[in-house]
Amino acid sequence: MKNFVIILLSSIILMASNQLSAQLTAKVYEDDNLEKIVKKHKTIAILPLDVLMIDAKPNKKKRASQEELDAKAKEYQQAFQNSMYSWFLKRKKKKKMVDVDIQDVDRTNTLLRKNGIKETDDMADYTKDEIATMLGVDAIFGGNVKTSATFSRGGAMALNVLTGISVRTGDADVFIKLWNGEDGKMIWSFDRTISSSSNGTTDDLVDYLMKRVSKRFPYEK
Repeated sequence: MKNFVIILLSSIILMASNQLSAQLTAKVYEDDNLEKIVKKHKTIAILPLDVLMIDAKPNKKKRASQEELDAKAKEYQQAFQNSMYSWFLKRKKKKKMVDVDIQDVDRTNTLLRKNGIKETDDMADYTKDEIATMLGVDAIFGGNVKTSATFSRGGAMALNVLTGISVRTGDADVFIKLWNGEDGKMIWSFDRTISSSSNGTTDDLVDYLMKRVSKRFPYEK
């Protein structure tokens, strides 16, 4: 009976994984003058991404409260911004990026707060060229992340021990954009849904994302 359950679970997970992989197709937008525009950029900033955290657990009694979800979203937002910053610095160190400076995220966030932007929703009151001006940069990265928990970490770990299969604990819909600071025009974007494993981190997620877009990344050598 135990072997039958394991085989059944394995089959379901494999089928779901195959269906999911067919859906996870990245969408990349590039402005016609992208290469010409980015050549003028000397400094870029990474904005805090707008994060929406959804609890997709089927058991309503075990669902997180809105306060807990908002707190998790805030943590995820800060972690994602830091992970992107670290990724850029690593690429620069390996000389795989063109010579462009990346503004320290602490400086970025401090300047945003000084200009009245304390939450990502506050950015809606400003144009992207206005934000670039207040940050003193030539371009800004931003976007949004929507993530949901579809499998508990405990359950994923237990199933991994039982079957040896790594199970995703949720999906992350990531939409990253690049705006030109001079006119606030969006000149590049990357949109993809990523399935996360039980031991995934924002560093893993960003690394996974950027590796798949590196060949079409605006500042890649």
